[in-house]
This record gives sequence, C-alpha cells and structure tokens, in this order.
Amino acid sequence: MKAERSATLRDRFPDLQFAMITDVVIDADFPTRAAALDVAATVERDADRIERAVAAADTFFRAEGHRCPLPGQLAGTRRKGLPPVPSLVRALLYAEMSTGVLLGVQDAAGMRGDLLLDLAQDGETFAGMRGDVVCRAGEPVIRDGAGIIASVFQGPDHRTRIDDGTTQPIFYAFGVPGLDRERLDAAITAVRELFPAGSAVVHG
Repeated sequence: MKAERSATLRDRFPDLQFAMITDVVIDADFPTRAAALDVAATVERDADRIERAVAAADTFFRAEGHRCPLPGQLAGTRRKGLPPVPSLVRALLYAEMSTGVLLGVQDAAGMRGDLLLDLAQDGETFAGMRGDVVCRAGEPVIRDGAGIIASVFQGPDHRTRIDDGTTQPIFYAFGVPGLDRERLDAAITAVRELFPAGSAVVHG
C-alpha cells in the first residue's frame, strides 16, 4: 500500500509530515506484551521532549480551531497509567504517550487502495466512530479509494475501525509543524518495537 501527500496539502501545510507503519505482523505473544506495557518511567525520564511534542500538536490543533487530545491523555496517563483498552489501541497509546507524537491506527482490511493525505472540501462528511463527521474547508484528511477514512483533527472512520478481529493494522505518525524530526522517528520506532515479528515504514 502506498501513501502520499497531495499537492494542495503540501502547499497549505508544508511542514506536516506523514509516515505509515504497515505490514505489521501480530504474533501470539502480542496481547500479553501489550497488557504489560507501562509508560510511567518513560514519561518521567523524557518529560521535556514529550511535553514539547505534545505542545507542538496542541498549537497546531488550536490554530485550526480544534481541540488536541494529547494534553488530556498525557495528564490521565500520569495519574492512572494506560487505560484498559484493546491491545492495538493500547499499543497506539503507549507509542503516543512515550513520545508525545500524534498517531493513529486503522484496519487495512477495510481500506480500498492507496492512501492520500489531502485537504477536505467544506462540508465533506464521513461516518465516524460516533456518527457523521463534518469537515471544514482545508482540514487535513486521509483518503482511500472510497473516500475519507480519517481526519487528522477529528479521528478515524467507522469502516476501518480497529476491533478484536483486526489482523492488518496500519499505524500513522503525524509530524506536526514545530515537531522535531527525532520525535517522529522515535514514534515510528516505538510502534515497530512492539511488533518484532515484522513491520514496514512508508513515508508520505
């Protein structure tokens, strides 16, 4: 599967980077590893770098009129640790909280063709996890051959949702404006280390 950024997106957000971790091999031990993930020590050890990365994402979201989930997630993780969620979602949260980088995960089995990080037209909609999502003009979105499957600001769609039967996850890492490249690389590495049986990286 290929991934790229459209010309219009590159013009409006030249510093918005996009990487995809694909061909992920889920081995039999993954659920056990995911359940044992503990991010507390990393959050405290790398607090400055994580907080700067979260601040970059928060600034980007606020500039476009959206609320960034990362500050609240980081505060919750510091208080209570990672929440009791499905293994792939826990892996996502672990990689986000240990690096401060905005990530996503969706099921490739529900996707149609290659992916494009693009700009939405005003009023474009897609079926989100909790109902229809309405996009603003110029909002960065991910499209496959059948339509929008995620908004960078508003989350994933229902068609490619992760569930207990997912065997073909695709993770995204978003290098928002102001984010150090080292942080983006750290997020990619954090995801890949959770799947030692195999994965690949595609840069959009």
